Amino acid sequence: MRKNYQRNVSKFMLTMVLSLMMLITYAQNRNITGRVTDSSGGGIPSAGILIKGTKTSTITDGVGHFSIPAKKGDILVFSFIGLVTKEVAVGDQ
Repeated sequence: MRKNYQRNVSKFMLTMVLSLMMLITYAQNRNITGRVTDSSGGGIPSAGILIKGTKTSTITDGVGHFSIPAKKGDILVFSFIGLVTKEVAVGDQ
C-alpha cells in the first residue's frame, strides 16, 4: 500500500514539474500592446507592425492601438507609407 502511495506521489510531482515547465515556456510569449503615434501625438490608423524575420504581423486600429504576440528579444518593425520605418526590440518594458 505504501509503495502505491509513493508511486502516485512521484507521478503527481513529475506531472506538476512538466506542467510548470510547459507554462514557463508558454509564458515567454506575451501580447505586446501599444499605440503608434505621429509627432503631434495623434494615433496612426492602419500602421503595420511586423516581428522581424517572421510572418507574424498586425495593423493598428482606428486610433493607433495594436496588440501582437512576441517574446523578449524579438524586433518589432513599425511602418506606414510616407513615414520613417522604426525597429524596436522587445524587452522587459
